[in-house]
Amino acid sequence: GSSLGGALALYVAEVLRREGRWKIERVVLINPLMKMKMSLPSVAVGALSLLARFIPRLEVSSRPTDVITDDETGPDIDPDAQAQCDADDLSWKKGVTLRTACGIYDVVGANDRANALVNLSFEVPILVLLGARDTVVIPDEARDKAKLAVSAGGKAEVRIFPTAGHSLTLQSLAKREEMFDLVAHWRWK
Repeated sequence: GSSLGGALALYVAEVLRREGRWKIERVVLINPLMKMKMSLPSVAVGALSLLARFIPRLEVSSRPTDVITDDETGPDIDPDAQAQCDADDLSWKKGVTLRTACGIYDVVGANDRANALVNLSFEVPILVLLGARDTVVIPDEARDKAKLAVSAGGKAEVRIFPTAGHSLTLQSLAKREEMFDLVAHWRWK
């Protein structure tokens, strides 16, 4: 799973592991959302969740994107891949709604409380791919959780793409192929 999909993949894999109904071979997380950039008091989260029942489609945030710069500090993004993604009818082009934001907050919080990445790594190998220039999620959170998992005896590996931003699938072709090849062939040592 990538970004929010990473948070969801981690959540679902941990639930399935606890229930013991499915055997999961491996989990690949690409720039996973591991922690919200701001923390809200539980009373505020409750109030926003209640408000979301009445105005669920209220946009509370723009669509998250990489910060593009003209200098060498910006992420490696292939303009053709970005254009193809933008033209795809299945690509989400709107902002984040209040209902979705509340759901995201719940999933990320549940993963954190359950220490999902660490616990899951004892039974399921986890590959974490990170773009060092990601400005959408906090890459250090996923890296630190994976290091904690390894130090506790779990099966987790982190690979960092130094020039990549949030969208590893939109890197230059050579880097994108390297990333997809890694995902397709990675197995725990």
